[in-house]
Amino acid sequence: MNKTLADKKSPCPSKAQASYQQTTVERTEGKTEMNNKQNNSTNVESQRKRILNWLATKSLTTIQARTELDIMHPASRVQELKAQGHNIFTHWETVDTGKGKHRVASYVLLKECA
Repeated sequence: MNKTLADKKSPCPSKAQASYQQTTVERTEGKTEMNNKQNNSTNVESQRKRILNWLATKSLTTIQARTELDIMHPASRVQELKAQGHNIFTHWETVDTGKGKHRVASYVLLKECA
């Protein structure tokens, strides 16, 4: 039987496959290092807990949430926390990241007055 060129498997990966495999390994290794520092589960409840723990001591920007807490869409988690009754204030600021100016949210957990 004749196999078409697409059916034949090469023992050498293509450049795209090799690049993907290398990137996957780098991301996996980086995530392992991050997981050793703290629990970086992608579970939404874990993400909300990480945000609340951070906000208990200081304000949090969307950039910090992404880079330091490994939360890719912090606005959703903050909105969920607000819906649960947490008093979180959002302050908008323009930040120059070196690649351009971006409008970034800064979140602050307000304490209840007794």
